[in-house]
Amino acid sequence: MNQLVENLRERPEFEEFRKYVIAEIEKLNSVEGLGKMSNELAGETAKVRLLTAQALYAIISPFIHVREKKVYTQEDFDNAAARKGL
Repeated sequence: MNQLVENLRERPEFEEFRKYVIAEIEKLNSVEGLGKMSNELAGETAKVRLLTAQALYAIISPFIHVREKKVYTQEDFDNAAARKGL
């Protein structure tokens, strides 16, 4: 999975897509246009915008925040054992 993600991240099209999605999330997180609405409508619109921004972020976040699995060395185990008094 990480190799697939890395391959996608290296493509210029993905960088364009990532910038577009982040710009859309920023628009959704803004209060632009809410001042012209009634309080009730503005509140409902803000809730929908928040849920939409969260959904977009959940979709794109695995491609932005990739963590490699840490490989522990014998020294790491020895240090942990020493800290715990084993």
